Amino acid sequence: KQDAQRRVARIVNPPSLTIRPLTAEQREADPVVTYNNPNRLTVQAQAAAPGILVVSEMFTPGWTALLDGKPVPILRINYLFRGIALPEGSHTVVLTFEPAS
Repeated sequence: KQDAQRRVARIVNPPSLTIRPLTAEQREADPVVTYNNPNRLTVQAQAAAPGILVVSEMFTPGWTALLDGKPVPILRINYLFRGIALPEGSHTVVLTFEPAS
């Protein structure tokens, strides 16, 4: 039996971030969605080590992301989903849809 589950994702234009599987001791609570409507998503996340928060919603132009109040790029995960690179620690992620038209 393995201590950590292995999960693999294809990241388009990955950030310069080293990500390794977590040990059982490093695992934290699952991310918590604190606000969700069609144009905004707020998530509280705890990362014991650098990683990627994957949002299983479609990657489309017009979304912006804030990590602890600072703009960050949205990663394209498995060509379909959105992701945010998370450094170690407790974070608030806000995704907002602001279409160009």
